[in-house]
Amino acid sequence: MQNQQQWLKKLLFFIALLLLCLLSIISWLTSASWLWLFTIWSITIPVLFFCSEIITTKLEKPYYNLLNQLDALLVDDYSVQAKIRNTDKGIDNQVFSSISKLSLQLNKNKKNYNENNLLFYSLIQALNSPVLLLNADKQLIQGNQALSHWLKKDWRLQRLTKVEQLGLVLADNIWQVKDLHLQSKYKIRSSNFTLENNQHHLLILTDISHELRKMQQQAWQQLIRVLSHEIKNSLTPIKSMAQTLADFSSQKEQKDALNVIVQRSQSLNDFVTKYGQISRVYQVNKEAISLNELFTQLIPLYPNSLFHLSFDHESIFADKILLQQVVINLIENAQQAFLASNYKHDEQCQINISCRVDTTQCLLTIKDNGIGVQNLDNLFVPFYTTKPTGSGIGLTLSRNIIEQHGGHLTLSNNLNNTGACAFISLPL
Repeated sequence: MQNQQQWLKKLLFFIALLLLCLLSIISWLTSASWLWLFTIWSITIPVLFFCSEIITTKLEKPYYNLLNQLDALLVDDYSVQAKIRNTDKGIDNQVFSSISKLSLQLNKNKKNYNENNLLFYSLIQALNSPVLLLNADKQLIQGNQALSHWLKKDWRLQRLTKVEQLGLVLADNIWQVKDLHLQSKYKIRSSNFTLENNQHHLLILTDISHELRKMQQQAWQQLIRVLSHEIKNSLTPIKSMAQTLADFSSQKEQKDALNVIVQRSQSLNDFVTKYGQISRVYQVNKEAISLNELFTQLIPLYPNSLFHLSFDHESIFADKILLQQVVINLIENAQQAFLASNYKHDEQCQINISCRVDTTQCLLTIKDNGIGVQNLDNLFVPFYTTKPTGSGIGLTLSRNIIEQHGGHLTLSNNLNNTGACAFISLPL
């Protein structure tokens, strides 16, 4: 451009000099006076200068318009368009037309890129699994709401944090969770991609504990079905024969013995039927339940316990009858744990019930001051119990009910090693 400007100035200077020379020659041939010649030069030189400026401006203006549009394109501003003359003739108009088409195409590509990014971001945010996008230095640059729940803080506060500080480690090209307890719970799927000539990492943490529980539950269901079938097939004729013999027996000792067989057969049959409920599929009728109303109805059932209620939310969305059954089971466990502890004579079973809500779930917490949980790993194993008179079915049924609500039931010991804490999370 600068070279063209120099040639243009030289050309205009040469034309002006040639014109002045012609005027001088004409004035000399016509024997004009020096005053006349000076007057002609005084008029001609400003006119020539003015005309050269107009010509230069006219010729350079399209290039400046073109530069303005190109500068705008460099900063992703597609609102600036070079002015095109009404005629389609001329190489300059063809250039401007091509640049305008390029600008429109780039604008379209930019919109598609933004829409794809928005879709990608929306998909990440909609996932229930924690998602981490790492840069080449393995620093967190993007996450989702599930990641915030997993970190127990907003992931944006952890931006540019090394992934090792977030509890993940790369060992033998396999991403793993540092916490050994969580390694069996989470499976990490990863992929690498190049963005702006730098390698990035995409990590998705999948909670496989639900699938493992589902497989375990299916195994228990199959076992229970087989045992129930075989036991009931054996119990039915035994009970019938014992009942018949008891009816025809005239000796009291034989009749009493046979009645014991009948009663034990019926008890065993009820036992098998009861455990068959572990795999029961409930008809969940969700509705808005007032928490104050729910616990106002339940608290009078336990006059020997002291309740503390703290609700940040007025209602919870669940099946009222099923949720009551779960809460009753947890409160009874809390009372039994308190009675099993070395409590003082003047102490009372205290049950703290709270409820809080975040963006995706409602968390109901039930804490007690009992002996705590003795074996966390086997809590939800059917038939397992630490109580002498326990059946080992209550917690399994409770978790089955909550999971059919789309939620989760977990138990842990309190931080002060006094009592246990049950967490019920239900979707909003």
